[in-house]
Amino acid sequence: MALSAYVEAIAYTQGCGVPAAATQATTRRLLGMLEKSTEEAALNIESGEHETDQATIAIFLDGMRHSLPRMQGTGRPFRIFAATMANLEAAVDAGFGDQDLYAQSKAFLAQKGTR
Repeated sequence: MALSAYVEAIAYTQGCGVPAAATQATTRRLLGMLEKSTEEAALNIESGEHETDQATIAIFLDGMRHSLPRMQGTGRPFRIFAATMANLEAAVDAGFGDQDLYAQSKAFLAQKGTR
């Protein structure tokens, strides 16, 4: 899924005229950030501790609510980004909007049929 979201993002940025070299440089920086955050994500999800002094789920959702319609305004569906926004909305609706991004796991695990 992450790779599909990456394909959507790169196709969009290159369609807006951003050259491949620029997207590759940005990708390297983002991968470094992702590598550092995976351990934190796993630990927070396991412990259930999701307090944060960084961006909350509600802030991420606000960003998606502003950017996704503009992106979709290009006539492209951005299915993975739309699914991400739906996950953020579910987490906010479940009362986790003031917690870290990894608290999405609480909303996911609370859904019927999830072990």
